[in-house]
Amino acid sequence: MSGWQTVGSEAARCSPHRWLRLTAVVLFALLFAIHDEARPRDLDAPFHEFMGSQEQIRANLQTFEVWRTRSAVPQHVGFDTIPQLAPPVYRILTPAIMYTVSHLPHPHSCLAAVRLLLITGFLLLVYLLSRAWLTEAGAATAMVLTAALLYDVPIPAIETRLHAVLMTGALMLLVAQRTAPLLVVYTLAALNREDALLIALAAALVWLLSRTGHDRRLLWTALACVGISVGIRAVAIAVVGHRPYYTDVVQLTHNLSMLKYSVGAGNFLHPDLNVVLPLFVMAAMSLVAYRSKPSQLQAGPLVFWLYLASVLVIGRFHEVNKYPPLIAFVMPGVIWSLLPSLRRHERSLAGKTGDGSCQ
Repeated sequence: MSGWQTVGSEAARCSPHRWLRLTAVVLFALLFAIHDEARPRDLDAPFHEFMGSQEQIRANLQTFEVWRTRSAVPQHVGFDTIPQLAPPVYRILTPAIMYTVSHLPHPHSCLAAVRLLLITGFLLLVYLLSRAWLTEAGAATAMVLTAALLYDVPIPAIETRLHAVLMTGALMLLVAQRTAPLLVVYTLAALNREDALLIALAAALVWLLSRTGHDRRLLWTALACVGISVGIRAVAIAVVGHRPYYTDVVQLTHNLSMLKYSVGAGNFLHPDLNVVLPLFVMAAMSLVAYRSKPSQLQAGPLVFWLYLASVLVIGRFHEVNKYPPLIAFVMPGVIWSLLPSLRRHERSLAGKTGDGSCQ
């Protein structure tokens, strides 16, 4: 039984107490989003890690202008030209949203409202995804821990929040075996960031790890997702041309130096690691009782570790905008491993019966 179907059907048939609990879940997500949006940011952070609404709008409008006017490739690399170079220039979904927001009345307020809705939606999607394997209390715990991790992300960027929503929504549709809407959501995620390919990887791993017979739909879903990503990049290159990367793609030396410095100094709370380290711990905990998990919960931490290994070589390891979308891959598995009492009953997990009780 899928998380999507489970929550919808149970909410429809259970007592008013269930509605009160679901209302509490929604209120928590909304209130956290309001608090996160309103809290002061770290004013001592480097400028590139503290871009206000104006800077976010400016950079994304510059990217959108490239697509609108087919402008030439910049001859120099600098802070002002980064939005016209790869990879940001190929990530058109967020710039399109920013372009729309910039033409609305009070664009900064609208931008804040979009961020608020995205954070709220992300937390609720983590709850809904977790209900595929966990009780209401377990799903609420997953949502609260996700909020605690989100609180540590210093960049209030639309791209990061949007990608977390799209990736979690795609995971939920993958678990629910809703292939057609999954491919739509995946397309949006691929338009936003290249690492949407993690959904294809997750589908392929679930197909490989399944104990009840390999479902070829998962394999075809994975291949379709790869095809969508390749097609999007081909169209982007056809529209705006081949754009060089604004920085070196291989960053292994830099990443190893950063880790060596942090480990050598014993400074595991360094700002560069304040998001990565909790995710390390979560991914490690999600490996507890690994063999007893459903195949989807086995695939999640594998996706995380494979992605982390690739980021160690390609890109900057400490860029925290990479990591919020990964939370949904490991969070339900952490609760499953550490708190067995919060697992759904095996019969319900197998889809033989619904979870009729209002737990």
